[in-house]
This record gives sequence, structure tokens and C-alpha cells, in this order.
Amino acid sequence: MPYLKSPLSVAFLAMLLLPAGMAGCSSEPTSSPELDSGLDSGEPDMPPDDADISEDADATDDTDAQPDDANANPCDDADSTATSPGDSCGPCGLDMLVCDASGQLVCNGETPCQIGALCQSDTECGDYICYTGRCAPEGKSFIHAGSFQMGSPELELGRIEGEDLHEVIITRHFLADTTEVTQGEWQELMGFNPSFFTSCGDSCPVESITWLDALAFANARSLAEGLEPCYDLSACIREPGNRFSCPMESLSIDLDCQGWRLPTEAEWEYSYRAGTTTAYYTGDPTTRLTCDQPLLDNTALYCGNCMTDQSPSYDCTNDGLRPHMPSACSPAPVASMDPNPWGLFDMIGNLYEFVWDAKGPYPDFAIDPTGPEPNGRIGIRGANFCGHQARLRAADRKFTAPTYFSPGTGVRLVRSLRKADEDEFSPGDHGL
Repeated sequence: MPYLKSPLSVAFLAMLLLPAGMAGCSSEPTSSPELDSGLDSGEPDMPPDDADISEDADATDDTDAQPDDANANPCDDADSTATSPGDSCGPCGLDMLVCDASGQLVCNGETPCQIGALCQSDTECGDYICYTGRCAPEGKSFIHAGSFQMGSPELELGRIEGEDLHEVIITRHFLADTTEVTQGEWQELMGFNPSFFTSCGDSCPVESITWLDALAFANARSLAEGLEPCYDLSACIREPGNRFSCPMESLSIDLDCQGWRLPTEAEWEYSYRAGTTTAYYTGDPTTRLTCDQPLLDNTALYCGNCMTDQSPSYDCTNDGLRPHMPSACSPAPVASMDPNPWGLFDMIGNLYEFVWDAKGPYPDFAIDPTGPEPNGRIGIRGANFCGHQARLRAADRKFTAPTYFSPGTGVRLVRSLRKADEDEFSPGDHGL
């Protein structure tokens, strides 16, 4: 699928993304437990799943290197990701480029290894690791800005109302947790473990949290890492885990915030799809049988493979009302299944995951959408260990109350990095 598929996309992209700085370089750097209670499914019969510049090129005496046109910038035709010999840190940031004597953009030799730099091994990433071809902090995946088709085609098996297919542009690179937040992580930062499945262990995903609890956890992680929190929770009352409550009109999000936050619904689906366009990132369902989806057996914990002898467990049959569902299931430790192409585990199944967006219809086209103002219905995505064929699709949408909690719902966090330059955009292919 081509990236700029419509004149409208081109116009919006040009308006928002055209770099404000020079195209070349100079001697100055540029700035560069019930699982389904309180849920809206849209489906009546729903199972309970739920560097300083080194030198100025103008100072050279090599007149042969000057272009014929004295007014032309010597770097106009250069590659903006040029690297110098031996540089192992991937593309330069724009503020790290210099013009050499032949009028080419090159790294100045002082470029630090940075998040998002192309890599082939950990040795190329300094303090980070090389993950899915990009430098990133351990446990995080670098998600490249890009565009994709959000929603589902009309004939997709399992489709429900409200999944209108539309183009979305994600203008910011961001980091995403490779797994759902674990019970151990939550305990360490928040001082308590709210989970129903505590016997599953610290490496299992935290659950039985509310959307508001998740906002508080995101702020706590930001503060622990020395980052400015994304959410103003000063109007909230009581404590997370103890009927934590906030006036919805007091809550907002700025996608340029420095700290950790919930993904938007668009960021979540973009990350799930990982450049694919099928119902699952592994392909389209081949059967209508709700719990028989061979394409998911290695990538998702769902109703087809969730049976356990662990105690406690959850009865996905809803006390026998849905006999085709398993009777004893539970979540599994994070990363027990295979990741998607962008290195994200459990985007399908294990637990539902809270997103930022409130319930509302999709637009025809959107750039960095954040949904309606927070209201009484908040999105959850990805299905859980009781999830069936329809719920496990990338486009599936469900909504619940911001104070809702369940042993089938958890959270994964993201953090904005920066807006992409125009020449960095790629059609949903992770920038590789």
C-alpha cells in the first residue's frame, strides 16, 4: 500500500511535516472477577474475553569541489543519512551532519548512538540494544512514524459496527513496551499488586487495574526515569488501587509530552499491525470456529490454547452458557508467545490493554488522532486469554468505564520521541 494515497494526505503532510530548517548543512547545528462486565462490544453474543559541527564547508580552499552555481548549497543533492567510514551508529541526526570538501553530507565523527538508529548488533548501540534493527532501551521497541489503514474492510470475518476503514498518519516516532506491564513492575513502582492471578508470578501481566490506575502508573514510571509526567492528576481523589477517581473533564493528553503514557487507539492498532493489512498480523482467519485459529496458536494466548491447571483459573464458558469455550483459563507470563514483526509480544490475547481514546466514531482521515474528550467509555484493545476469532482482530474495538477493572485487562505504555522529518516517512514498514 503506497503511503501517500490521496491528495488530502499530501496536503496535510506537507503542512505538518515539511522541515523548517535548511535542506543542506552549515557550521551551525539545526534544532533539530468478570472479564466482560461493563464492556461495549457492538456484538450481542460476545464471549467473556475479553555535536558540534567540526568545520564549515565554506572554509575549504578546494575550488574544484565548488558547484558551478555559486548560489547553490553544496549539500543540496546529498544523502541526509550519510555516514562516515567506520561510523557504527546508523544515520546521523540532522544536527550532526557536516558538508565535506566534495559537497557531501557526512557524519562529523562524533555522532552518539541514539534511540532509533539503524543497527545490526548490540555493539552498535552504546547503552542500548539492537532490537528489530533499531537501537532501543531494553524491553522497548522503536516504532517508526508512518501511515496505515485503520479499521476493517466490510467483508472481514468478525467485523462489527464502528470499524470504518480510514487512513491515519502517525507523525511521531515512539517507544513501546515490548510486553504488557508485569505484576513485578507494578509492585516495584506502586507498592502493591492488585492482580487476581498473583500465583502466576511477577513475570505475568498485571491486571485488575482501572484506566485511571494506568494513568497513575504511567506518571510513576516517568518520575522514576526523571521524565516530566504526561498526565495532570491533581484533581483526582483517593489512591490508585483504592477507588481512585478523577473528573474526566480534568484529563487531557499532549502527544509531545516527555514521559510515558497510554497509546492512542491509532498508535495501538498501528503497532499491532506492524505493516500488515490482514485481520491478524499473521493473516486472515480460515475458519469461523471461534476457538480454532491455527494462525494464532504460536502468537496469541486465546480461547484455543488457554487451558490451565493453575489455581485460580477463569471459567470462559460463563457458567456453562457458552459451552464451546474453555472452562479453566488464565494469563501466561509475558512474552510466552512469538512477537509480531515489530518485536511486540501479546498484542493478540493474554490481556486486553487500555488505550487513551474514549468511545467515538472514526473520522474519514486523521493525523495523530486522540479520539473524543475523555468520557464514560474508554477503549480496550487486543482481547484476552478468553479471546475468540472476532475479538482477536487488529481492528476490533471494545469500550468500558474508566473505573472498570477485570482479571482480563492490563496495560502497555508508550513514549513519544519526536516528529519525523518528511524524508523519514515510510508506508508502515518500521522505517527499515
